Amino acid sequence: MARFLNHSYPGRKALLFCVEQATILGTALMGAAAAAALVAGAALDPASLALVDGPAKVQGVAENVIVPFATAVWMRMRDAAPWAFVTTAACAASFYAADLYDLKRAAADRRRGGRRILASLAFVAALVAIRAAPGSTEDRALALGAVAASALAVLLLRGALPAIVGAPRRVLIAGDGPTAMELGEALLREAEVRLELVGFVPLEAPNPRLRVAGAPPRGLPADRVVEGGGGLLAAARRTRAQWLVVAPEEARGVVSSRELILARLAGIDCFTPAMFYERLLRRVPVERMRPSDLAYADGFHVSAGRAAIKRSFDLFCAAIGILLAAPLLVVVMLAIRLDSRGPILYRQERVGARGARFQVIKLRTMRVDAEEAGHPKWASEQDPRVTRVGRFLRRTRIDEIPQLFNVLRGDMSMVGPRPERPFFVQRLKMQVPWYGLREAVRPGLTGWAQLRYPYGASVEDAKRKLEYDLYYVKNGSIFLDLAVVFHTVRHVLTARGAR
Repeated sequence: MARFLNHSYPGRKALLFCVEQATILGTALMGAAAAAALVAGAALDPASLALVDGPAKVQGVAENVIVPFATAVWMRMRDAAPWAFVTTAACAASFYAADLYDLKRAAADRRRGGRRILASLAFVAALVAIRAAPGSTEDRALALGAVAASALAVLLLRGALPAIVGAPRRVLIAGDGPTAMELGEALLREAEVRLELVGFVPLEAPNPRLRVAGAPPRGLPADRVVEGGGGLLAAARRTRAQWLVVAPEEARGVVSSRELILARLAGIDCFTPAMFYERLLRRVPVERMRPSDLAYADGFHVSAGRAAIKRSFDLFCAAIGILLAAPLLVVVMLAIRLDSRGPILYRQERVGARGARFQVIKLRTMRVDAEEAGHPKWASEQDPRVTRVGRFLRRTRIDEIPQLFNVLRGDMSMVGPRPERPFFVQRLKMQVPWYGLREAVRPGLTGWAQLRYPYGASVEDAKRKLEYDLYYVKNGSIFLDLAVVFHTVRHVLTARGAR
């Protein structure tokens, strides 16, 4: 995992994107120019070489075929460039929408015959064909050449995916208790990078020596248990582990610092569970977090410079968003009025930064009697209180657009933890450790938790979303804000996590 401005992101994922897009651009440019040259007649006339034989034939091929064709291709590079850029942009958007830059998904698609990549390439071909259809014969040739060449390059490149992004990282977990097993399950389920969990080394306390024989402890599968004879470094070497995560149930005296230093000197990266959760899964676990983990941790500080940049970013995005969404809002407001009785806009009290309360503005998506029982209620799947128009608005997130006015007023930011209602905040502060820390920053129209975790409607969901919110509070930067806004566009267009 690479780090930039405190934010962790998969470096191999970025490498794949850069290599693939550069390859697509180059091959699409050459393919488009070559196709246009062929259509224009810059090809060999077989009769011109029919009478040439022997060594002179080779020279004749070079002079009468290769040089003229290469010249024709070069002359059409300028015409080919727009089609190459269009094809490259379409590939980037299509592959991103299909999650083909998630290394785990990309590897799985490769094993299944590349169904996702083939569907994405078909979508790209359709887009470029629609663009080229009204054009001239040469335009259609340029489009065909760009798509065909880039598709061939992508298929070859995806076939060589392991050679580009490297083998999966091998991870060894030192521990056999709930902490270790929970971590192992989370790695296999959530990590975007390609990992191979080589096993668990059981630990004994207070003796730092490792168990050598016996039945698998605490319910560990037998094939996952790694013998610990010789210490952690020997176990890591036997399994060829590159990362070692020390996850004992007891905080002290289980693993000696000397063993970890020896492992580091041998080139094995060592992590605590908290470090691994934050850097690899990009969330801050709250269940096993101690006060000292927060007190001595980096981050949790917003400088005056970053605050000014973030506020300027909020004002710019909110103003542009309102201008662009104004025509859509007029149509949607009319649809709400015709669909059900009640106000078009809906105001609701929410908790903001430092516990301040404010009125959030949304388009009404539920019946006016949605909470006639007298107490707030979380939305659920297929909630009967949602109107027909409201269901569409929630699925597309259009109901959230009026919150841009809250951003302009300073109640909210473009990026941050989602604001909750006071009723739920009071309950969650009593049931979820460290829940109040999310109030250290302004709530957001979108956020890291909204991207990483689907819509939550329970205390357990709130606990998991808090872990992502704390990651943002701890590691927030303008780079992370831009990343969240960028990824939110895909979530909105594909209706991910909506309810």
